[in-house]
Amino acid sequence: MSIYIYTSKIRELLGDRVRYKLPGDQLNSIVATGIKGKKPHILKFEKYSEENLIALVKKHDYKHLYVDYRFWNYKYCSPDNLQIENLKYMIEMPRSIEPYIQTHKFYMGMVVITIMYYSILYHSLMVSDKLFKNYMSLINIDKNDFSRFLIQSSIYFPLTKNYLTLIKRVFTDQTIGEYLFPEDGAFYTSDQTRVILSLFTIRDIRDYVKLIYLMDENLENKYYFLEIVFDLFDGSIDEYKKVYATENMEFKPVGYYLEQLSPTREEDLDNLYQLLIEKYASLDGAETVELF
Repeated sequence: MSIYIYTSKIRELLGDRVRYKLPGDQLNSIVATGIKGKKPHILKFEKYSEENLIALVKKHDYKHLYVDYRFWNYKYCSPDNLQIENLKYMIEMPRSIEPYIQTHKFYMGMVVITIMYYSILYHSLMVSDKLFKNYMSLINIDKNDFSRFLIQSSIYFPLTKNYLTLIKRVFTDQTIGEYLFPEDGAFYTSDQTRVILSLFTIRDIRDYVKLIYLMDENLENKYYFLEIVFDLFDGSIDEYKKVYATENMEFKPVGYYLEQLSPTREEDLDNLYQLLIEKYASLDGAETVELF
């Protein structure tokens, strides 16, 4: 199977009836390129089919035959059909491991793993929730890598039981916030966000509040997301009535972000903002934030 096949099947299954988000709508116009003698051969997307790609790959008279990684199929393609220069953006190779592994095998492994991730997403739409839950409990996957894949690829599925099982399996208390509160704006509604976030424990509330503060969302939506975080946080925000902050602090006090998000007269959100202030105070939020 290939990434393109799985994403095509997923789009076909979901259709236009539900909201979802997948990358790859803008595919390269070239699926594969090869050299025969001195003449290049190009398989363009408009002429692509599995049969045409298989026929091209199985010919042994092409030198340097490269297949776009989204169409690379482990059933009939070889590692040599992948061009490293087209894959390096997928993940930055740590310098500490670079001398100890073969670079080409590393990136080929990344493609194979990505295909596996899309396979899991596809099967989340195909099997019963009982079977999928059992499958996810048995499969050996790297939580950090899979969650990073979903975040960086901006992949969002409808909140079926299976997708909630997947979210719970691959995200942690530290990584779920980045998925729910991306800088370009939330995919899920506040009600859906509450359902997801209730599966986790909010430990560092400043991290969540900062993510919401930086989101490209209107002020009202930010208030709803902050309300969820306050409701689900079980702890004390601050230890003192007065806290300090500097402009260079990576994570400023929660009270700082609340002050920055206060409504203007035109926004008519005073009641909702006052509710947030009350929840903040009930969680031992500092009364004063001083910048220096």
